[in-house]
Amino acid sequence: MDIGDNIAQGFRAEMVGRILYFGTSGATLLFLARALDPGVYGLFFLALSILTGAQLLADLGVPYSAATYIAEYGESNPERLGPIVGFSFRFILVSSTVVALAIAVFHAPLASVFDDPGLGTLLLVGSAVIVVRALYRYFRKLLQGFKRIDRSAAVYASEGVGRFGFVVVFVLLGFGGVGAMAGYIVGFGLAAVVGVVLFYRSVYRGLDTDGDLDAETRTDVLRYSVPLFATRGAKVVDNTLDTALVGFFLAPVAVGYYALSKQAVHLLQAPASALGFSVGPYFGDRKAADQLDRVSDIYRSTLVHTLLLYVPATAGLILLARPMITIVFGPEYAPATDVLQIFALVAGLQAIEEVSENALDFLGRARARSIAKGSTALANVALIVVLVPALGVVGAAIAKAVTHTAYALTTVYVMHTEISIEVRTVARDFVLILGITGAMSAVVVQSAAFVSGFVTLAGVVLLGGAVWAALAILLGLLDVRTVGSYIT
Repeated sequence: MDIGDNIAQGFRAEMVGRILYFGTSGATLLFLARALDPGVYGLFFLALSILTGAQLLADLGVPYSAATYIAEYGESNPERLGPIVGFSFRFILVSSTVVALAIAVFHAPLASVFDDPGLGTLLLVGSAVIVVRALYRYFRKLLQGFKRIDRSAAVYASEGVGRFGFVVVFVLLGFGGVGAMAGYIVGFGLAAVVGVVLFYRSVYRGLDTDGDLDAETRTDVLRYSVPLFATRGAKVVDNTLDTALVGFFLAPVAVGYYALSKQAVHLLQAPASALGFSVGPYFGDRKAADQLDRVSDIYRSTLVHTLLLYVPATAGLILLARPMITIVFGPEYAPATDVLQIFALVAGLQAIEEVSENALDFLGRARARSIAKGSTALANVALIVVLVPALGVVGAAIAKAVTHTAYALTTVYVMHTEISIEVRTVARDFVLILGITGAMSAVVVQSAAFVSGFVTLAGVVLLGGAVWAALAILLGLLDVRTVGSYIT
């Protein structure tokens, strides 16, 4: 099976996993928005943002570094794989336990910063999330490094499905935000167990686990984890500190509007993140085989198809933001419309980032990515501090859009310096994509007046999708047989 078939097979598995994950995540989001009032909803996601920030210290980038070296040594030095797994697992177990205990001990002082005792309870209960989420991510990333994308996808899907089921049960039992947090804990715990079982059955029994990791490889793994940790740290700052700052400057209900919009556009990332996750490991071994032309072709095709999907999707979400929010989440969330429209732009930018980030990590350019991500994350914080007091929650969304524009363009540029992208070809295709977007948007604008409920909203979305697909095929940007090979 050649690399294209391997990528297609991995993409299909990862896409199924992400459909289940994002579908159940969307259901969780919708359920919580309906079951909790905006204030409790905002407080819950404020607690999650703080715990996610602490999560960074639970693994320090080691799973990502271990997966990179596993992908690199898979064929050239297989005897090193077992010791890498053993070392990285012990590291994660110890570091995540220490961080979880620290959150449990200091939950009250953390809550006092936001002057809300209810936050302290959520942090105390949620400290257990640190350990189970660290283990879940560790085994998912390790399976990716071994190119067991189907198993990794199963771990991913199990977390989303388990989380949704237990969140619903605990909230309906009357435990409110604490019940939602307990649902997250059990969901991540279930996924960690699935990861252990699948890793043991598909990988571990075939590894040579005798002996310790040699000092040189241990140093390499730890050294490469530093830029990966820095990048993840910047990503955590970018994705969680913004929510915390909104909570610091504004009321919990504003956090609810912001978190709802951010979570809604996150659900759109399934195709881009699945493709980036599936392709990533192959960039490393193709580079090692000195096949940069092949890497360049794969990346260019991935980038164009990502733009083809997300530029029109962004336009559609901007045009339909208000009816979508009021119909899906309820009229009490209507003030989030402006925030969602700005986040629609962020969705397209994040899609570009998704297809570039894994590639850069596996190509050994994690340091360059960490510098770019760190710079834009700090800029995002600075802009939020300036814009939120003046513009409210919309200011935080504007800061997000500005900094993600800079970061997305930077990742593409770094990829170009590494593999030399055919810029003229990408630019020509992008112009065609803008034309398709314009035509589709005209149809959506004319049809939006007929939206009155779920059915008519879905009808307008399907109509816009049909116009997009027809034009994409007509202009040669979407090949039905190629798409079919990725989904069948």
